[in-house]
Amino acid sequence: GQVLSALNRFARRMNVHIAIVAHPTKPSSGEQYAPTGYDVAGAAHWKNKPYLGVSIHRDPKLDDVCQIVVWKSKRRDPMGPTGTFYMRYVEDISYLTEMSRSEYMLRKDGDIR
Repeated sequence: GQVLSALNRFARRMNVHIAIVAHPTKPSSGEQYAPTGYDVAGAAHWKNKPYLGVSIHRDPKLDDVCQIVVWKSKRRDPMGPTGTFYMRYVEDISYLTEMSRSEYMLRKDGDIR
């Protein structure tokens, strides 16, 4: 917690952006949800201290689809609002492309490929 506070102070003083990538703990068996700050060791600090919290979660049923969840945004004007969106990986060209929520739901339910 003290290190995160020191990094926040440094970023404000130097007018820089600091991004920290943290891997969450493994979910319990059967749980399939996008992790938040509470799922990283030292949980409350990772949830409360950052200005922006983003998780990337791959759907185990759909190999080429990932869910991007913005679970925290203290400054909505420059960073945007919280919410969820979906991306599809196009393997032929090694590219991520945005997909609509409705397309994601149809693919998840098995209605389309």
